Amino acid sequence: MARIYEALVNDQMSPEALARVHAPIGLDIGAVTPQEIAVSILAELIAVKHGKEDPRPLRWTPPRLAREKLEVRS
Repeated sequence: MARIYEALVNDQMSPEALARVHAPIGLDIGAVTPQEIAVSILAELIAVKHGKEDPRPLRWTPPRLAREKLEVRS
């Protein structure tokens, strides 16, 4: 990535254009294998496509537990 950035700078790309360059390297999902890294990169591409700047993990809480948590807070 650094080499590409340097090549763009050497080609006189404007700072405004450089600020728009995005090189996905994947979301931090603990990927280790090449296949997992590929999934993390694709996940980042999908997030960017849908305007997600800081993707958050999805969590599902059973309705009963959600109600119990609300009752405890009250």
